[in-house]
Amino acid sequence: FSYTEPLGGRKYLEGNYNIRTNRNQVDREVYDEKNGQQIVNEQLTNKYNSVYIYNRPGFNLRVNRQQYNFAFGASWQNTRLQGDLISQNETIDRTFENILPTARFNYDFSNFKHVRLDYETAMQEPGIQQLQPVVDNSDPLNIYMGNPGLEPSYQHRVSVNFTTFDPAKFISFFAFLTGTYTLNSIVNSQSVNENLVRLTIPVNVKDNAILNANMSFGFPIKKINSRFHV
Repeated sequence: FSYTEPLGGRKYLEGNYNIRTNRNQVDREVYDEKNGQQIVNEQLTNKYNSVYIYNRPGFNLRVNRQQYNFAFGASWQNTRLQGDLISQNETIDRTFENILPTARFNYDFSNFKHVRLDYETAMQEPGIQQLQPVVDNSDPLNIYMGNPGLEPSYQHRVSVNFTTFDPAKFISFFAFLTGTYTLNSIVNSQSVNENLVRLTIPVNVKDNAILNANMSFGFPIKKINSRFHV
């Protein structure tokens, strides 16, 4: 849901609210065979129901001008995970909260030359399978086990995009730069024992940074009626 209120002078205030739910149901039974009979393995059997509910109210202020426009705002995300671990007779009830700011700026040097700057944040919560300490040995050489101490990750992302095109000479240039920094990033920690069995456990990493860049230059060669991109 969103509502936009004009403030005059090509300025706008937007209020928004998002709600989302994610439901999962897993029923994985593991049996041991003993004396020709199948007996349920209580430690490896995994049955659970989970519900993720996301509530996210926020606001944005947008300003439009002839050569540029910008917007900034923030939202408050409240996420609640409720799960019933049927096979372990346990319940999970955790709530995650964060402020998520955003900002965007776009400048038009001309109709064919633009630069855009974006900043956004996001939160990634651990799933119930990542939180429950249940062993999954469906592949005996690759065992997976959850981590009940996982914390949600918080991501900052900044991107810069520049494009220009000369319609008379058909020369174009494009450049893109993106930097991402994640606090408490959720990654998989892997270890191998003396029997060459690999154990995978999700863990939090304090700092995780990624930088991506891309450039493209296009130009024609009229003598051979061709166009090249580098």
